[in-house]
Amino acid sequence: MFEIACIDHIVLRTSKPDAMLAFYCDALALNSQADLQQSTLGLGKYLTPNIFMNYEIGLYEKESILSLDYILNDRLRLEVESGISQSIDMTFTIEK
Repeated sequence: MFEIACIDHIVLRTSKPDAMLAFYCDALALNSQADLQQSTLGLGKYLTPNIFMNYEIGLYEKESILSLDYILNDRLRLEVESGISQSIDMTFTIEK
């Protein structure tokens, strides 16, 4: 996996000279498995200090995943994912 953190902003240009879309992201990741056909590009953004949204798109396959990670408190976290399948996970952490 190749991951770049601390991205300031990303600018997307279109064929129109005046049209440009800029947005700020907090994480950019290029994930690859043993099979390169399953490689994905991921963009992530903190919407608030407790909510992180991540979007992954397949580089070779037309699959995408949108996930949301919500930190409720220092022990409880809610993770929601939508893509090929949908899931909701709640994680409770106990540290010794």
